[in-house]
Order: sequence, then structure tokens, then C-alpha cells
Amino acid sequence: MKKTLMFATATAIILSSCQKNEIYENEIPKADDGKIKFSSIQGLSTKAADGYVFNNTQDLRNYGSFVVQGFGSASTALEGLKYVDAVPTYNGNTWEYDKEVYWPQQTLDFFAYAPLKSDLTLSATANNDNIITKDAITLNSFQVGANNAQIDFVVAKEIKKSKENRTMLTFKHALTQIAFKAMVIDENGSDNQLQVEVEDVSLVNIWNQASYKWNIGDGTTMKQNVWTKDGGSSTVKLTEYPYISSTTNSITAKGALGSVANAQLIGTNKDVLLMIPQNFSAWDTKTKIADSDGAYVKLYAKIWVRKDLGLGEQDVVLHGTYDSGDKGDAANYNPAVIYIPVSSLGDVANDVNNAPLGQWVPGRRINYVITFGDKTSGSGGGGWTDYDKDQDPEQVLVPIRFTATVEDWVNQDVPLLSATVEGNSSAPLSATFVQGYTDRVMTDIKGSQFPKTFNATVKVTSTNSADFGNFTLDVNSFTNSYAYFRPASTFTWSFTAPVWGSITLPAAPQGWVWKAGTPGTVTANGSVTMVKIAENNLTWSSFFSDVDQHTVAIQKNIQALTQSSDLQLQYAVESKAAAISEVKYFETGYLNNIQVATSPVTRASAVVESSITYDFSAVKINGGGKILMNIPAGWNLDESNSSNAIKSADGQSVSITNANGGIIIFVRDAEPTIVS
Repeated sequence: MKKTLMFATATAIILSSCQKNEIYENEIPKADDGKIKFSSIQGLSTKAADGYVFNNTQDLRNYGSFVVQGFGSASTALEGLKYVDAVPTYNGNTWEYDKEVYWPQQTLDFFAYAPLKSDLTLSATANNDNIITKDAITLNSFQVGANNAQIDFVVAKEIKKSKENRTMLTFKHALTQIAFKAMVIDENGSDNQLQVEVEDVSLVNIWNQASYKWNIGDGTTMKQNVWTKDGGSSTVKLTEYPYISSTTNSITAKGALGSVANAQLIGTNKDVLLMIPQNFSAWDTKTKIADSDGAYVKLYAKIWVRKDLGLGEQDVVLHGTYDSGDKGDAANYNPAVIYIPVSSLGDVANDVNNAPLGQWVPGRRINYVITFGDKTSGSGGGGWTDYDKDQDPEQVLVPIRFTATVEDWVNQDVPLLSATVEGNSSAPLSATFVQGYTDRVMTDIKGSQFPKTFNATVKVTSTNSADFGNFTLDVNSFTNSYAYFRPASTFTWSFTAPVWGSITLPAAPQGWVWKAGTPGTVTANGSVTMVKIAENNLTWSSFFSDVDQHTVAIQKNIQALTQSSDLQLQYAVESKAAAISEVKYFETGYLNNIQVATSPVTRASAVVESSITYDFSAVKINGGGKILMNIPAGWNLDESNSSNAIKSADGQSVSITNANGGIIIFVRDAEPTIVS
């Protein structure tokens, strides 16, 4: 299953997995002498390139042995009785065991696992004397290890088997495998200016202990719910797992936006994480790392721009510092930490074939691809720093952009940002499957701290020839999404499948409309698009440093209204804002003489009561500090409801100097000009 994501939640995070790779043993069947014998296949739901650990049947042979027990099937004379209890070992050609037993006249249910119990990482309080019973394989209080010391726990279940020459045990991975790749975005097809070195990659805030149970009646596939968090154990915690440590990886792979074919593996083929399948939420970039239990990738990186590309007289460091020597000496660049949010969300009853993109389910290999320099990402394509004392977290790479306005011309937003996911799967189309892709794009977009114009696309292709059945497209991700999208943003779903059911479109969520001409159902290969519209009652919140960006978002929202309205727009600075001891000026010129276009002209009676609120109550102001804003033309200061806001003597500006911050409310003092 190939998935390509053109986006980032700090940097672009792409998750991919391939399915249905099976490697059989090359064995010659022996004469049927009535004995119970075994062969094995490690049925892989995820395919990895040659050289990866835990990849094929040969790796199972390297364990040297596995445990298998057989019980009388239900409704037989041997029902529930243990008939086979063996530890087959690989002798170089076949799997054999001591004291072979013969097939009875009744059918048998077989359970098997590897490695042996003595090699499994179990908690000190675990009781695993009976991992296999007549009803299930149960592993209590399993703990994942660190890096290459990890164990690949594999299991097999064969039900109602009768006399046969050699019983094939299909082993399945019970864990999820994680790897990391990286690349630098090269939009021009030439040598990219960004130079990146990565080291010390780890995955943080993941369960380290859980219990496993695969019941006899659970079918042949494993779902995420075979694992249950050990909530009662004090050893269960959200912890950090090292992927690579103190190994420098120069990221030489470069590619165009949206293509990850050149993505470069970080570390080696042996640098993988074998983790407990689980659901978890991503770190919220508005929350201090130390205060969050959300998951994230933590890495150290050195990012610089090369002087030989004609961009300056010396190399310029964008992230990290210098140890010593000339600034052009890349070997002496000190790496600095970068944080990237990551999540695994979906129904715990999902298996590897039906789980949403990025959900950790048994037998799935997930490659997280980090793209540097992806300007379309929520963070600008460089990840995030943490809070520095009282300072807000910062985007690592921030493209240099400019804002300019020209009066008396019609303004038009040209979308420069996009987020796209493309996926191919042998699984049928389903609401859950499509939602997984949608969530990946939304996770990236939510990395932005202020509204932008996104043209996002989800392209899903199923190669399954079965009718996928009717389902309703899930648009719940877009509820209250005004904090991330400017008006005129679009979100498109494109579907392809060899056999069609029907996809029903629900009512568009608040703030969105289906593009004109969109049908109520998608009955053949095609696409549907939602368009973000303006709203007259919104509440934003963000960091102190993003006040100007939200003022632009307020302007774009007002200008996109189809008629003049009573506007109640509020912007609040986050509670962990920086303390200031200098004058901070925020541009309000975007709001001067806002013109509301409409056809036909319609005037709302309460338009002069419109208000725009800036809540700076979370800002701490030290001696000499001041927040200063000009009062936009056509607006006035609501002095009776503003808090600690001081209007200048000439009536042109307003300031806050109070140590505890304050609130500035602008009210419309005249009806806006209507342009039909």
C-alpha cells in the first residue's frame, strides 16, 4: 500500500506500508506416516526491503524454535484437551520436535508463538506459565525493549485441522514496526539550498507495556484490540524510545514536493522500532513539551544554507549553532532539537487491511518520512522548538514572505499552500479508510498557528475488485476548523476503484459548502470538493507572535462575506505568552475601511455594532513594555468594554502598559462601503 503525503505536521510526515508478502519454506513433503509435523510461514502483512530485521521466514528460523500446542476442537471427543505440546526446532531443513505424536480421528486447534518465553521481555510481576490455552494465546505485561534489543513477537493459529502430512503454521507479527526516512524538498529540480544533518532520533510518549490476547474465535486476522494497556501497573508509562543515537546522517536525498520516492532511510536497515500497537494523540504545538502526554518525534538536526549556491558570502546556519572555527565549516555546526507531532488514531477493532493511515495495528510497518523545506506545511517544513522559558515555541524553518496591499483594486487570494495525500490499497474503500487519509492532511494543517489558504486533496485508489459497499463520507474533522482555513480554501476527495458501491455526501459542516454542481453521491470514479466560506462570528486563539497573521485572517474573512453583517470576531493570545519589556506594534491597516462585496446589495441592520476583540490578558508586561495598535479607519475603540486599553490623545492609536495585559475592542462606527 503506497501512500504519499505532501505535507507536514512540523515537517511533512508520510506514513506508508505494503501488504501481502509471504515467504514459504522450500521443503519436500515426506511420506505420510500419520505423525503430526509442522512447517512454518511467517505471513507478513508488511513488506520491507531486503536486509530489514524481522522480515521473512529465515528470521523465524534464526530463533531456532517455537512453541506449539494443539487442543481438541469443539464438539469432538477431545474438546478442550491438550493433545500436542511441542517445541519444534529447525535442523537446517525442517522443523522437528521430540516425542512426535500421531493424528487422532478428531480435528485439532493449534496455537503457536515465538520466541520462547525465556526470550520475551516481561514485567517482573507477569504470570506467563500458560501463554497458550485451549481458547487463546495470552501474554501478560509484555514490555518492548530498546532499539535492536527488541523482540519480534510472532504468533500462529490454525483451527480445526485434520490429518495432513505437514501442518503449515502461518505466523503473524503481533507488533507494529516503525522506521524513519528523510528528504529535502527541491522545488526547482536543481541543487537545493538547504543542507541537513540528522542524529539522535527517538519516538516519545508511547506505551511501554501492555497485555496481549488472541482468542480462538477472533478470526485469522489480528486487530489492534488484541493489545490492552496494563492500566493497573505502576510500570506502565509514556516513555521515549531511541531509534538511532549519536549517529550523524547527512540527508542527501532531494525531491519535488509530493514525491517521496527518493526518501532516504535514517540509520540502517537494522534501525527499526518494534512497538505495541496502540492509539495515541499527537503533541499539541501550543502546549509545552513537559506538560503534554501527546506523542512526537524528537530529533537533533543541523540545517544550513551553502555559500557556493550564490546566496551569500558564507554558509548561513538556520537551525543549530557553531562549535568553533569558520562559519562555513559545516563539520562544526552543533545540532539542535526539533519536535514533530505524530498520532495513531482509529477504531481499535481495525486490522492491518482496514485501519486508517498511520494507525498502529499488528503487522503494519510504518515509515515516517520527514521532509525539510516543505513550505506548504503548517510549520514551514522544519518542525518545532519547545518553549524557551516563557517564550512561545517557534517554527524551525520560516520562509521569508511579504505582505503588501494596494488600495482601490479588487483583492484576490492566490493559494500558495497545498496538502495532498495519495494512497493505493488492496483493501476496499470504506469510511474509516478514507478518514485515515483525511486525518493525516488535517493533522498537518493544524500545525499552522493561524489560518492559511489551503488547497488540500485526498486521492484514494482501491484495487479491490469486490463491491466496497455504500458509506457516508466523514467530514467531522472540519468541525470548528475556521482556526486553520481562510475563506476560499478547498478540500477535495478523489476516488478510484474497479467496482463501485456508492459514497454519500453529508451536509457540509459549519463554515463550508460543497462546490457548486457537486452531486449528493459519488457513484463512479470521481472527485468532490468542499469550499471554506466566511463566517461572521468567530473566535481564534494563538501565540503572541501571530497577532499580525490573525489580523490578516480577520480581513480576509470579512472581505469574503457575501453581505454586510453584524460581526463578532475575537482573537485571544494563548495563556503561555511571552512576557514583554519593549514596545510591540501590531499592524491594523489591513482593517482600514473594509469593503463588503454583495450582489444584490443587502444591508444588515446591526452592522454598526460589529466588533473585533483582541484579548491580551495572558501577556505579562514588564517595565518599559507596551502593546501598541493603530485604531483602524472606520472603527473606534470601545472604551467601556476594553480593559487596560489607553486611547491616545489624538484618537489614532491605543496601547496597553498594564502588567497584567488587557483587552482591546474595536467597534464599527459607520456602515462599510458596499461594492456590488
